[in-house]
Amino acid sequence: MIPIDATATPKAHAIAHIVETMRAHAISPDELGLALQSLPQTPSTDATLRSRAVVVARTLLSWLGGIFIFAGISVYSAMFWSDMPRAMHVFLTLGVGFMLLCVLLLALREGKFPRLLLPLTLAQALMQSMGWFFVWYDYFPRTTDLHWVGTCVFGIMAAQQAFIVSRYHRTSLVFTTLYFTYAFLDQALSLCGVSNDLIALLLGGSLIMVAQGLEKTPHRVLSACYFFIGAYCFNVGLYAVVGSQLNGSMWSKWVIALSVLSFSYGLQWDKRHPWLVGLGYFISSYLLYYSVFELVRQTPADLILLVVCFVMLYVCIVLRSRMLLMNSVIAMLVFIGYYTNRYFVNSVSWPVILILLGVAFFAVAGLACKMNKKLTGC
Repeated sequence: MIPIDATATPKAHAIAHIVETMRAHAISPDELGLALQSLPQTPSTDATLRSRAVVVARTLLSWLGGIFIFAGISVYSAMFWSDMPRAMHVFLTLGVGFMLLCVLLLALREGKFPRLLLPLTLAQALMQSMGWFFVWYDYFPRTTDLHWVGTCVFGIMAAQQAFIVSRYHRTSLVFTTLYFTYAFLDQALSLCGVSNDLIALLLGGSLIMVAQGLEKTPHRVLSACYFFIGAYCFNVGLYAVVGSQLNGSMWSKWVIALSVLSFSYGLQWDKRHPWLVGLGYFISSYLLYYSVFELVRQTPADLILLVVCFVMLYVCIVLRSRMLLMNSVIAMLVFIGYYTNRYFVNSVSWPVILILLGVAFFAVAGLACKMNKKLTGC
């Protein structure tokens, strides 16, 4: 045991303990030196801070450089666009798009700059599509059907993006591929004479199925966006088709309300995208209440709306939807205001009746809770 002064520092105690351990296990100083050399060198705090500062400065300067280059090209193009030859128009759009595509492919192949992949993907898709439109605008007759031009441009871009996404499975590339594919289908169907309402119905329905398929892939982050867009397009087309077939918008609102309600219930059943479920319940209940109120307003059957409110209150309790509950309460209050204004403008007994009805409903609710406890034994 090495004698240590009582006033020695903790460092001296640690050194003494190391020496005792080396003697106990017959470890030579050379062996200890080799072991220390084999340990990984941890950078000091100052070195770590300096490296972080360098990374931040490099990232900041790179973004500033890109912004100023883009701003310079944009300002130059805007100032001298009308004086430029047609080839320069194509170079500043399609040429820049091809350059960005090459940079994107190089970054994907080398696995570098992961944070730049999303802006590069969007920028190359935008610039290339603009460039192809300028090619048609500058080098082809102006009398060409715009649907034909759109079909060609979006078809080229869809094929290109699909080929790239087959090699590099990136979510941003899946997004651009689907965008150009559906833009191509929209223009192609319009070129074939299909009505816009039917196009919205068909493409919206297919996009919902695509979103369903994306749920089972690594690109599921796109599914909520495509569910929303697909449901919107499908119901817009359905509203127009039903309205044209039944010669009225009232039936269209009912059909759309049931369609959105079913769609939202399906998402809730699968426990997916709760914000879409709430939005769907809000829109469907609003359309249902509005259409029923327009149908029975100023008629002897106006109490039907109150019955619908009671039914929807039961539905919202079963589905546990706050959006349905909120709309049901608002609809019931609006109906009570309308009913009071029509039948009980100066009646003192009507507010008393409403209060008594409220107390009665509270009593029934309490009785139901007690019966439920007795039946369940809780």
